[in-house]
Amino acid sequence: VCAGSQVHPAWTRVLASSLNDKQENGCEFVMSEWLNDEQFRRASLLWVLDDSTPWGAVHAALCSRISLLVPESNSAMKEICVKAGCGLYYRDAVEARYCLNLVLTEDALRKRMGESGHEYMTRRLR
Repeated sequence: VCAGSQVHPAWTRVLASSLNDKQENGCEFVMSEWLNDEQFRRASLLWVLDDSTPWGAVHAALCSRISLLVPESNSAMKEICVKAGCGLYYRDAVEARYCLNLVLTEDALRKRMGESGHEYMTRRLR
């Protein structure tokens, strides 16, 4: 699931290339606003595509044990990933592609980051 207000041209190339690689696995990329709650909860990852702060989507992802992928330039989102251990951040298209492949192929890592995000939200909501 993707979130953000703008999609950088480099990320569209990463998305297209990842779709080609993952088609046989049923991998799809959709914007968070296009999904209902049940569909959103089935996501493997929330990819923040820009420097916006889509708090609603991030909150829903963390509460649903969904790991994050965020741009390093988005300091608010990067800080959450670092503090909570709930996701990865990337500098450029090469790193985004690597992180995306890592999160989508390493189930144990993705689940652990999702659990860490859920624990982080649970502590914050107390």
